[in-house]
Amino acid sequence: MKGVKNIVILFGKIREYLIKRGFHIVTRAGEIMDAYPIRVLGVILIFGFLISIKIILENPPSIEEGSTDSWWVIGLNVIHGRGYSLCIPRYFPFCETIIQSTASREPVPVLLFSLVAILGNDSLWMATGVELLIYLTVLVTIYLLSLEWANSRAALIASLFWAIYIPAINLIPQVSGDLLAAFFVTSGILFVLRSRKTDRVRDWLIAGLGLGLGVMSRSATLTIPVILIGGLIIERWREGRNFIDIFKPSLYSRWYGFSHCIAMVN
Repeated sequence: MKGVKNIVILFGKIREYLIKRGFHIVTRAGEIMDAYPIRVLGVILIFGFLISIKIILENPPSIEEGSTDSWWVIGLNVIHGRGYSLCIPRYFPFCETIIQSTASREPVPVLLFSLVAILGNDSLWMATGVELLIYLTVLVTIYLLSLEWANSRAALIASLFWAIYIPAINLIPQVSGDLLAAFFVTSGILFVLRSRKTDRVRDWLIAGLGLGLGVMSRSATLTIPVILIGGLIIERWREGRNFIDIFKPSLYSRWYGFSHCIAMVN
């Protein structure tokens, strides 16, 4: 019994040491993040880049990868004079004989990757490089968004979570509008937060443009600007502002963002 008691005491001391040591490590890491936020962000960027390269090498870009056979094919059809069209024989076996106009994919990513195809001579590797750049840009935008909302430590932790978010990394080797939509929506929310502090027309317009381009990249994000606009109206109404001030930011952001997106598509 004495031996068992000694073992229990020993494990208790080990547990206490590990807790103290872990607390010290966490505290020290927090101090480093507070003292050198930009350097830590750079390390996180490099870390995210290396993980991305590993995923790309394990899963090289291919027309069969994810949604590439729709987004990329529409972009190629646009630049090669076949219009905004798509034909996937496994879904429609007889569609190859005619041009199939489509609205199945949003226009902003298609137009972006059409430009990439022109510059890269239809290279999927070029498109993958652009997706990687967008992924890393989202990481920085998440840092800026969290910094605007909280502090540098929270911003770095949020950036690290994005850097290790495997579903997002898996999107890099394929052509799609998801990462581009993530960038535009994150940028839009960033400027919404900034606009609430500055109330500058310029910031509201940028917020609207970002959210509008996000919707035109992935229509599923439409709920985000709707919720944000509703929240802004309720917030300003509770602050007792006049009618114009209550609806001014919503009108600015909605009109500017969506009108420019519609104009661009037309």
